[in-house]
Amino acid sequence: MKIDRLISIIGVLTNKERVMIQELADKFEVTKRTIFRDLDTLNMAGIPIVSFPGIGGGISVAEGYKVNRSILSEADIKNLYVGLHGLRSIESKGSIQYLINKLLPKVESMILAESDIIIDLSSWFEESEMQKKIKQLHTAIVNRQCIEMNYIAKHAQSKRVIEPHKLIFKQTYWYLYGFCLEKHDFRLFKLSQILSFEVLDSTFSYRPNSEINFDFMNTTSSSEYSSDCSIEVILECDNEDKFDIVDKIGSTYLLPSDDRESEKSLIRFYTSNMAWVADFVIILQGKVHALEPASLRQIVKSKLENMVSFYKDDI
Repeated sequence: MKIDRLISIIGVLTNKERVMIQELADKFEVTKRTIFRDLDTLNMAGIPIVSFPGIGGGISVAEGYKVNRSILSEADIKNLYVGLHGLRSIESKGSIQYLINKLLPKVESMILAESDIIIDLSSWFEESEMQKKIKQLHTAIVNRQCIEMNYIAKHAQSKRVIEPHKLIFKQTYWYLYGFCLEKHDFRLFKLSQILSFEVLDSTFSYRPNSEINFDFMNTTSSSEYSSDCSIEVILECDNEDKFDIVDKIGSTYLLPSDDRESEKSLIRFYTSNMAWVADFVIILQGKVHALEPASLRQIVKSKLENMVSFYKDDI
């Protein structure tokens, strides 16, 4: 986003005596024309940018100038802190904390107390395997180093070389977005499914990439019906098990009950991925019952029969 880039440019200019336009363009993966427009925006905001022509030239903030924090409203300060705090929770070098100290005038504990939202992307467990994986992959992304990873997907396990471009946190999971050298295309990899990986010495150049598609489940609530999700699914659960259901898929699909005495609740959504729904029903170990469609009941029954067949000699 432009505002993020502008803030980062301010950080670069206040940390270095001079910087080249091309260096900023490479750092933020945009064109030199975009950087010139950003500098014009900063000048209009009252931040004096000085240029130095010739060899060894570049641009810098006028000597003696300090960022006027009064251009930030109370809401701006809170929003900046929420975003930076979230990044700091997974960052180990201390640069995010340094940026917080420079840009936010209030004592951090005061902002924390006044903020309506706090984002913490770290694990409940100190230095968990996921945290280590995130830090190592982030380093590879910054250094533009390829990685070789063992990845387990639904139908196969494979070893592949990836050019890592982005780390993405979506809902409750971390993903790696990168260019797969085997498929010659961008792919989205779930970090929990990366069994192991090695950062390689080989480097790569940034590749422009399209919008990332997160349409994994392809499900909608009844109020968001679309032709792409044409199968209506109705599940039933005991009220005492509603917490487990909501914890996994959210409350959007839970239907309100007109009968306050009822001990049952219904879950309804539309999907085109019946296999996922069947697995979901089985994972919940009898806490939900498939009511509709009949084909879903048959898929669940078939999967359970296959599971039982593995242990039929022990019965």
